[in-house]
Amino acid sequence: MKQGFRAMPDLIGPRVRQHGAGQGLRGTPGSRRVRGVGTQPGQGRAERQKQETVVRGTAQTGTRMGAALAFGLGMLCAAPVAAREITPAERREIPYDSRIPACDNPSVLFDIADRFAKREDRFWNSSLTIVSYEGLRQTSWRPWGLDYIPRRFCSGTVLVSDGVKRRIDFSVREDLGAIGLTWGTEWCIQGLDRNYAFAPGCKQARP
Repeated sequence: MKQGFRAMPDLIGPRVRQHGAGQGLRGTPGSRRVRGVGTQPGQGRAERQKQETVVRGTAQTGTRMGAALAFGLGMLCAAPVAAREITPAERREIPYDSRIPACDNPSVLFDIADRFAKREDRFWNSSLTIVSYEGLRQTSWRPWGLDYIPRRFCSGTVLVSDGVKRRIDFSVREDLGAIGLTWGTEWCIQGLDRNYAFAPGCKQARP
């Protein structure tokens, strides 16, 4: 009996070692729990549903955040622009006095006619001149604000030496004449804006 009892571990031990080497104890009661830790019938489906719910919730959150951002940008664009600080030109360190001649002042009309004739002759080989003015009127006075250089905008009709009456748009601008010592003029006669400086149709010569 003693010899048989001693031999039993020798017969069982190799089997235990053989099954336990990298395969586990397949025949032991706890083997299924070892391979399927945390898994129960129906748990995979529940996990997928949970993930789908999380994905849908994330998408809805992103959509709401995008809508809120768009609404905020819309309100920002619709908000009135804060008024900028205005320093009238008369209060600058080198102030303007806004004393410039009227639209029908003879000095203004002579300046425009003289410079027009010189430009036509010098640059365009043309003998056109301004014969007379009609219907002169002021269209705007300092339209961009008190902190800009004072300007008077005018419109009217000129009779050119080719016998054609054309619209003229011009402005009288303080201290923008010769080297800034006096007022200056800027004009455009429709149909004779040869270099398109005030295109289209002399629009850029208006306020």
